[in-house]
Amino acid sequence: MPVHPWNQTVWEHLTAPRTRSTHAWLFAGARGLGKTHCAMAFAKHLLGANNDARTGKFFEAGSHPDMHVIARAIDIEDSDALHHRYARRHTEERAKGTKPKTVIAIGQIRHLIESLNTRAHSGQCKVALLSDAHTMNINAANALLKLLEEPPEDTVLVCVTDRMHRLPATVRSRCAIVTFSVPPRDTARGWLTTQVDTESVDVALDLAGGAPLEALRLIQEDRIQTRRKWLTGLEALCSGKADAASIAELGKQIGLPDALALSQKVLVDLARRRLRAPPDRLFNSDESQWLQKRSKRLQLEVTFALINKIGRMRQDIDSPLDANLLLEDMLIQMRYAVTGGT
Repeated sequence: MPVHPWNQTVWEHLTAPRTRSTHAWLFAGARGLGKTHCAMAFAKHLLGANNDARTGKFFEAGSHPDMHVIARAIDIEDSDALHHRYARRHTEERAKGTKPKTVIAIGQIRHLIESLNTRAHSGQCKVALLSDAHTMNINAANALLKLLEEPPEDTVLVCVTDRMHRLPATVRSRCAIVTFSVPPRDTARGWLTTQVDTESVDVALDLAGGAPLEALRLIQEDRIQTRRKWLTGLEALCSGKADAASIAELGKQIGLPDALALSQKVLVDLARRRLRAPPDRLFNSDESQWLQKRSKRLQLEVTFALINKIGRMRQDIDSPLDANLLLEDMLIQMRYAVTGGT
């Protein structure tokens, strides 16, 4: 399980002899940089599964008894990722007819603590990985704090997050923070071209903010075409050829998360063009002419407020929301920000 080439420096830091006494880590950085993959590779290293074929086989099969993963039930349900297979051990039973939880709950943390308060089966150590640690509710975070303050013997905890600001300061302060950074463009592009054969590599990297794995996901899930549909809809809205209700329906078809994320990036790009940022600073660099045209009447103050509002919407994406009403409200504000109400 080799780490990605742009994370080699992080890997060398993690596996250095001086880090062996650290019992709690926090892997932080943008989505799509390979944090979870690196965390799993680190766990495999700590458990000695790299040097023993039998142990390595157990680890890769998702059955190593000293490997524990906590993740949201909603993420685990239809996933066959290795860390999600481990996470099923610590998922609470769901009552028939109820939806999977969108947070890491206190029951999962309590079950983890109970599992870690036993001796390591392999004799090496026990490793616990918290995927998307920022999705813990307050009770779960408080329970985790007790684990951080009084860690069981021979236990290493790794929290992974792309929204470190949403973790309580009490949790952050008790972990050694490892920051994952966006790689140089040539490195990201070189790796991505070995994974896919497409002309959309540069567009995907721009949309992903330079994160290679996120760019790969956008290509594999055909999100580039989704973006084209949404931009066409936004142009129709701004030119008065379509109303907010019809474009909101389009947004519902492509999915609320994508519609919000793409809208936020378009607004950021419009503000950057209004402030004369060069095309290579844009998420949608291939649309720089359209963005330049639409940025001329941009209301900057309104735009910045809407960018922040969409950010809050994206954080609450798993809450029970009326997608149509939410999108209509956003689109009305977006049209006003772009056209000045004309």
